[in-house]
Amino acid sequence: MASIDEINRFLKEFKRRLSMRGKFLFVLRDVNLATLSSLGITVKHAKEIINNLTYEDYCLGPEKDKNDPKGNIWCFGSKINGSEIYIKLSDHFSFDNAKCVSFHVACDKLTYPHKGH
Repeated sequence: MASIDEINRFLKEFKRRLSMRGKFLFVLRDVNLATLSSLGITVKHAKEIINNLTYEDYCLGPEKDKNDPKGNIWCFGSKINGSEIYIKLSDHFSFDNAKCVSFHVACDKLTYPHKGH
């Protein structure tokens, strides 16, 4: 489990890149697109949700990214239109990109170890 300071450092760096024009990569997996459709939101709205994440939304990580050995995955959760959304972000900022790997309805109940601290 990451500390609040570690989470804040990661989010600050991720959001810095997120604010750069053309530097947001939203992985277009079927489950991610289906979630956007079912919630009636766009990738732009998903980007805004990610930009508003805080350490209280942290669930776990960093964990080694199975698909990118140079990076780690950080997991967060957010309530959107009554659904709990599982959000996985990469800390491998290749070409300065902020990459969202997963954005879908949570399969299991998420835990938030820093909620309320």
